[in-house]
Amino acid sequence: MFPITSILISELIGKEVISDTVKGINSSIISIESFNINKVNDVLEELDIIKKIEIVNSLFDNHNLETDKTKVIALNNLHEISEKIMKELEEINKDIEYTKTIYFSYFRSSPYFEKLNKLKKHCYILDQRMDLVLRLS
Repeated sequence: MFPITSILISELIGKEVISDTVKGINSSIISIESFNINKVNDVLEELDIIKKIEIVNSLFDNHNLETDKTKVIALNNLHEISEKIMKELEEINKDIEYTKTIYFSYFRSSPYFEKLNKLKKHCYILDQRMDLVLRLS
């Protein structure tokens, strides 16, 4: 089992997968911002996710890592947290859409605020992993 694991870990995630993640994050953010919820838009602006993901994408485009397993693992971990951010943004978008459909939504608690806190945590992890990748370069 160990050799199979090391083979899977040592392979860099394809550019198409990274591109899909970038597109997913961008479309989710644009969709969320279109609801014009100031508090949510302020958090998204503060986290600066789109620009960070552009840097992640650039790191994958500029890799020369055929023999450096450590860098491959670090980049794959960077992609993993990017995927979590994408899923979190999709869930926030769905929650906002749902909230807009219910009566007296302004009296109810918004389920997406808890997910915004998770998003902040994931962005912090993204920052840490990006810093690690840059130090390994």
